[in-house]
Amino acid sequence: GISIHVKHVVSPTKCIFQYFTRKELNHWLTTRKFCSSPIGDEVNELVNQILEFEIVRPVLCNPTKNEPALDDYFVLTNKFFGDVDILSDNQCGIVLQAIVGLPDVKTSCYDKEEHNLWVGSSGGFVVLDCRTLSVIVRIKLSSPIYKIVIVNDTVWMCSDNLLLYNKYTLSQSIIDAHESNVTHITKTKDFIITAADNLSLFVWTYDGQLVRDITLKSRCLDLLYIQSKNHLLVATEKKTIDIWDVSKFESINDDTTINQDWNDKYPLSTEASNVIKKLASNEINFIVLEINIDKHTTLVIKEDNVDIVGLESKLADHKTPCYIIYRFDISEISQYIFVSYIPKEAPTQQKLCYEQNFSTIRLDIEEILDRRFDRTLSTRSLGDLTGPSSPTNRPTSIQEAVP
Repeated sequence: GISIHVKHVVSPTKCIFQYFTRKELNHWLTTRKFCSSPIGDEVNELVNQILEFEIVRPVLCNPTKNEPALDDYFVLTNKFFGDVDILSDNQCGIVLQAIVGLPDVKTSCYDKEEHNLWVGSSGGFVVLDCRTLSVIVRIKLSSPIYKIVIVNDTVWMCSDNLLLYNKYTLSQSIIDAHESNVTHITKTKDFIITAADNLSLFVWTYDGQLVRDITLKSRCLDLLYIQSKNHLLVATEKKTIDIWDVSKFESINDDTTINQDWNDKYPLSTEASNVIKKLASNEINFIVLEINIDKHTTLVIKEDNVDIVGLESKLADHKTPCYIIYRFDISEISQYIFVSYIPKEAPTQQKLCYEQNFSTIRLDIEEILDRRFDRTLSTRSLGDLTGPSSPTNRPTSIQEAVP
């Protein structure tokens, strides 16, 4: 909901991308009734809380310790920024493509304690000071850096071997246990887990001692640790997800492996694009879209002109996942809502498919409408759209406003 500036030149070689100022954040909080005035102790305390919970991040200073200034720069915590030559925008945010002389950037890891960004490429890595956007150190290597994880004082890097650096002294240790390119790494609450091209999955203590050696059935494509359940998700080359109990290092889904094609996209059909154009020209105000997995496309299953009262009856008998587009007017101003409805009882493959394609479909629709949605909602119940607390009946909250 906040206007984001695309670029600000700090110096001939330093830029901030996708930033906003404290003044704009204060104004947004005031217009959304989270505080009574855009200046004063009340809004400053609220901004400090937002910074503390890392909803946004300062760029050039630490505003919680310094006197707040209206031109303080903030960025979203999921956006990269730095001393860069080229940045490009894809659908997942900002991707560093070329940075301070490095070839192609492959990975990065932010050190919250030191406010440094470690960036790995095909020719080594650099460490950036995020407060000044300056390069602290540049290390050239003959092998690419695939992934980086920071644990206490140690920086773990995946390369042709497993590389461990002390983040203060940059002293290096090389571990050649995998005997193959180490491509993936993740941190659990007690261990470091690494995976290599040769099907090996190794479990390490934080100080680099090998705990367990596991052989996978298929090459690992990615690792994800779920802290709340102490589970490790291993995405494999055979288009499966293996779920491991980290406390026992046992696979818990041998018979229920989740199948999903990671590269599947379901673009809008020609008919769907034409119907969305009708909504843009005010001929209709309500569309329901469904993904057809067999045909690899997204189709229109309903289109109509309904008021908010009639909306509930239109959706009453809908029991399957879908995307919903609805336009309604508040004080003669059109509001556009995009809803992803995924009921709890939907098959796992459908849930993954709709969640994975939510952003892509939304962006495609916004391109046809030539405007952004005012509100987006992901829900398990259609009552969230038609009930008294629905987005058609209340102001936008912080969660709904964040794109």
